[in-house]
Amino acid sequence: MKKTHINIWRFILTTLLVLSLFAGCMKNETKDSKANEQSTVKDTKKDSKPITFTYWVPIHGDAAAKMKNYGESKWAEELEKRTGVHIEYIHPVSGQIEEQFNLLIASGEYPDILEHAKKYKGGADKAIEDGVYLRLNELIEKHAPNYKKLRESNPDVKRMTITDEGNIWSFGMIAVSDESNPAWLGPVMRKDLLEKFGCEAPTTIDEWDNVLHIFKNNGVEIPLLMDFKWRYEISHCFISAYDLGAEFINVNGTVKYSPYEERYKDFIGLMARWYKEGLLDPDFATRDDKSRNSVITNGKVGAFPEAYGMLKRHIGAARTINSDFDLMGIEYPSLEKDAKLYLKQKNNIVTGNGAAITTSCKNPEKAVEWFDYGYSKEGFLLLNCGFEGEHYDLADGKPVIKQEILDNYNDYKWIIKPHGGPFLRDARLHAVFSDMVLDCVEKWEKAGGDYVMPAIQLTAEESKRYSALMTEIKTYVEEMRLRFILGEESLDNYEKYIKQLKKMGIEEAVEIQQKALDRFLNR
Repeated sequence: MKKTHINIWRFILTTLLVLSLFAGCMKNETKDSKANEQSTVKDTKKDSKPITFTYWVPIHGDAAAKMKNYGESKWAEELEKRTGVHIEYIHPVSGQIEEQFNLLIASGEYPDILEHAKKYKGGADKAIEDGVYLRLNELIEKHAPNYKKLRESNPDVKRMTITDEGNIWSFGMIAVSDESNPAWLGPVMRKDLLEKFGCEAPTTIDEWDNVLHIFKNNGVEIPLLMDFKWRYEISHCFISAYDLGAEFINVNGTVKYSPYEERYKDFIGLMARWYKEGLLDPDFATRDDKSRNSVITNGKVGAFPEAYGMLKRHIGAARTINSDFDLMGIEYPSLEKDAKLYLKQKNNIVTGNGAAITTSCKNPEKAVEWFDYGYSKEGFLLLNCGFEGEHYDLADGKPVIKQEILDNYNDYKWIIKPHGGPFLRDARLHAVFSDMVLDCVEKWEKAGGDYVMPAIQLTAEESKRYSALMTEIKTYVEEMRLRFILGEESLDNYEKYIKQLKKMGIEEAVEIQQKALDRFLNR
């Protein structure tokens, strides 16, 4: 608990620093900037007719379970009252987002605002060149003092919000700081089983091997649940012990494709052995999320990678069957005790798919001002905390979420505040940071994120060639990973696998990624 208290005080101090930053930003603005910002809010509220923008954005699954449209949320209603801007949200059908986005672009009939904008074929520069997205540089300079200040105060934010050709093209979700954006996914283990069998929490691969065998020998049906899908791809769980990731990594400015590296053989060998010994889920190749959640809550699983936001759900469901069921976060394992790790689940300081203003927008100045509110002090509090007095209180200038909200966060999420989107965000105010979650974060953050690839951009020509190469390469890698683990292909043939990847053009794909990374680092 001592470390937990330290983390809580760090959270309090960081939040105070954020709020003081807002105050400092306002003091440092020129008189003209102040006058412009104040008059914008004043004039907007006086408008007899609210300004209306159409906004195309996929609706989050958790939100869709509570509402048909983001416009039904309390935060959207309050945002309209404060800014005088009405948003008509347009949500594509779930499961058809990519298809509908491409059809929308092809139609030439664009909404005023388009989120999911990173998916434009050829990238943002191509979208501007094609006359679909607006270049926002000059508009932000004149109409977005808060966003401008954030970009100028942090070189990482500045680099991630501009293209290789110097275009600012969208508004993203910006984290207050790296500390406010901790890992939210990592290895998890049954705490009650560790205690029952007298095991210490493992920290190395050998210790994991020992604990998983103990689970197996004591009747745990699935000691380790791994599906090699998105949880593996973004967490880099277990493979990070070999200084590798799921796919491309950035090793001090040099791009590497992990499944093409020699040490990848050691990782696949470990998974193959665990599968053969009955430690790895026998149905890992076909396990879907519904089945996955079922075996977890039915007490059949000993360990698995998971998001901290899911732990409370799993525990609640499982305790209807077994009152002793409990979970805890586990450190990313290394090969040697206390060895430094370079990969974990890590979000960039600027995330999201980007919200672009299209060339169909008749009043882009007001659209930019509306976005800018989400990066102001007042917008930060609304979109991160809800309504003062109802959902949070200010104590010595910092927001304190009411206990009722913390206890029932999933009921309030998306209703009183968005869980993501283009605004300044503090992840710690969006998650239920209970002692259990704080403990997970503390353990997962022991691993570094140095090798995680930043959000690089490919040119239209690069993107076309890269896609042609990687479509076949990724399929081959996944097929061979499965065959190696299942024992259908001997690891003695690993060199044959490497030669085939080379023949398929993996080195050209790495070169494309390297050029894009070089451009990113030189912005």
